Amino acid sequence: MRRRTYLALVGTGLLAGCGSSGDDSGATPTSDGGGAPPTDTATDIPTEPNTPTPEPTESDASASFVVESFEGPDEVSVGEEHRLEITVRNTGDTVGTYQGRIRFSTSQTTDWNETDIEIGPIEPGETETLTSDPITFDQPMEVQYTVLDADAGHTYEVVAPDAGLEVGRSGLVEVDLGYDSIQMAEVAVTNTGGGIAGVATVTVDWFDANDDYLASTSVRTRGLRASETWLARASPSIDVDNDDAIDSFEVSPGQARPTTAFGPEGVTVSNAQHRASSEEVIVRASATNTRDTQIDYLEFVGKVYNDADEVIGHYWTNETEVSAGETVRFEGNPNTNGRSGQVTAHEILLTTEAL
Repeated sequence: MRRRTYLALVGTGLLAGCGSSGDDSGATPTSDGGGAPPTDTATDIPTEPNTPTPEPTESDASASFVVESFEGPDEVSVGEEHRLEITVRNTGDTVGTYQGRIRFSTSQTTDWNETDIEIGPIEPGETETLTSDPITFDQPMEVQYTVLDADAGHTYEVVAPDAGLEVGRSGLVEVDLGYDSIQMAEVAVTNTGGGIAGVATVTVDWFDANDDYLASTSVRTRGLRASETWLARASPSIDVDNDDAIDSFEVSPGQARPTTAFGPEGVTVSNAQHRASSEEVIVRASATNTRDTQIDYLEFVGKVYNDADEVIGHYWTNETEVSAGETVRFEGNPNTNGRSGQVTAHEILLTTEAL
């Protein structure tokens, strides 16, 4: 078995043929540097008598091919380099070159792209395997390759890097909301995965002094980066009739939905800022669609941090049908659960995917 390398266009994964072409015009140079002179076809030029053209002879030997496999990974992460392999066997009686056509598409588009490939020459009974150059993709998708006129192809998934949640320190805190004072569970939650969590969720189970279960409360944040800590606060007031009955709680890390959707191309952020006081926090920013086409959905996430660089609140909203060249303004109040005066920094995230 022999191996060759065919090209893969990074970012699309399209395969390009490995064959080559040359100029076989066969023109004979003349003394003045031109090509072969024109042939004189005058009728008075003597010609050789016609001679019979020999009939072509057929040979029983011929090359025929079978695509034995189209192999690659079943799943890769965004940004992960990987390769694909096509193996072809010559099942004929003479050496030959396989000529095929590959179709390629992803779940990010409805279009199919096609390209020709050549594999060979391959000796009778032998196989040859072509291995791609490294391929990478910059966002999650399904990738599909098909060899036309052959029962061969490969489909695989490109997934966002893992996002995992780890619960750290926790405790009950008394929170002064100005109009009332309530108990909340305060929990440090860290994204221990390799990717950003589009939505991160934790659940707090409340218990009384007899360790009897009372209720559960789930809270969430958006855009929690890898290694970033969210200092979550959960209030039992909605789920527990009598807050005074609470004696303890347990925390379970929930969903950490990974994404690479933040920071889409063709969208610029300007005038990003926050204003914080002991009473409220405001985050605002403008986003401009610099693409040539409309953006159907644009989501805004404004996160705020304390002086320990922990996320203590977020605000999100969205706009639809943002025209090419249009600028939209976002503004909102992150819910810090009584920590507005602790805000020292902010981060603005944009995505064109609904999280």
